Amino acid sequence: MLFLNALNPLNLVHIVYYLVLRQKSVTPIQHLLYLNLNYHYVQIPKILNEGDKALIEVYTDGASSGNPGMSGAGVYIKAGGKIYEYSFPLGMYSNHEAEFAAVIKALEICKEHFPGEILSLHSDSRLVVDAIEKDFTKNQSFRPLLEEINKEASHFPYFFIKWIPEKQNGHADHLARKGIRMQ
Repeated sequence: MLFLNALNPLNLVHIVYYLVLRQKSVTPIQHLLYLNLNYHYVQIPKILNEGDKALIEVYTDGASSGNPGMSGAGVYIKAGGKIYEYSFPLGMYSNHEAEFAAVIKALEICKEHFPGEILSLHSDSRLVVDAIEKDFTKNQSFRPLLEEINKEASHFPYFFIKWIPEKQNGHADHLARKGIRMQ
């Protein structure tokens, strides 16, 4: 079984659409969904047909030494039972700009290595998650970054983003700090 944590109802509709309308080889029994409201999980029967899309779990973090200061981005990916880790030096960015840049780097990596897959992205930046979910930011300096994220995300059939606490994003944080030291 495949579990997706804390999906909002709109995302659930997208998954149902994907399973029911886009997968012509899926039987009606495979369309069954189970929503456990107590734990906020959606359980989806794993469809083992050739050509099925995989869920790629992506964790991102941006870090700055000073604000603004030398910055780095960390991307931690779980896909197909394997772990992929990336650190990027970013140069002079504010901490928030580094968080946006980390998402952009993650989407670029996924476009190259996991084209057309379903992405579940996790970030500990409420600002970035809210901006992506609302497709809006008041800050003029973040708008080009948000536009770049939207452009890169359009390459995937489904792109989900979720805010997570910093303590659950330790791998990406470590990789982001490594990116700072690479400069």
